[in-house]
Amino acid sequence: MATHMRFALDHGDTDVIMGKLEDAATYDALLEAGARGKLAIGSIHCGDAAAVFGRLMDSGVAVHRLAASIRLVQAQRLLRRLCEDCRAPKRPTRAELDYFGLDEAFLARVGLDFLAGESIVFFESAGCSYCDGSGYVQGAPGWSTRDRVPACETLVTTPAIADLLRQGAPLDAIRQAAWAEGTWTMRESALRWALLGVTSLTEVVRVT
Repeated sequence: MATHMRFALDHGDTDVIMGKLEDAATYDALLEAGARGKLAIGSIHCGDAAAVFGRLMDSGVAVHRLAASIRLVQAQRLLRRLCEDCRAPKRPTRAELDYFGLDEAFLARVGLDFLAGESIVFFESAGCSYCDGSGYVQGAPGWSTRDRVPACETLVTTPAIADLLRQGAPLDAIRQAAWAEGTWTMRESALRWALLGVTSLTEVVRVT
């Protein structure tokens, strides 16, 4: 795969979209494409967005290349959509609000500051004939936006993040800096879907 990518880069003005990146050679080829100013997209299986940097560093990629070539990393997990025929409202307990950190600051952070106190309602589903008793929308094999929604964590390589990479900062420092700059964690993104009534708290806990 890496050989094919380099051939394409050397023989045409092209952007690159790859599937799963599995070895150092494909990592290097994708970063080379980015360094040449191409749009280069690939996927790596990691626990969160910052972990991608760790995976690449462990494979021998120099930190200055990461800082110079990677513009954005998005991690995602899929949440099942609640069945709208049988979902029912459920007000959160004080313990749930505290456990998930659902205070005014969090609501403002995820753009739901119009919710507060009695306005916060979650939904759960017991299951019905329409959803085959699952409580969630039944989709076709694979996935689509009809039956699932993505909990996304989008980490932009800002100047501050790039500086941390060049300094060899630990991944937790990168996570904290990204969060301070506005990156939602996957848990925060998932909770937003639950607050909008699209999925359940049960699903949030299961997936994130």
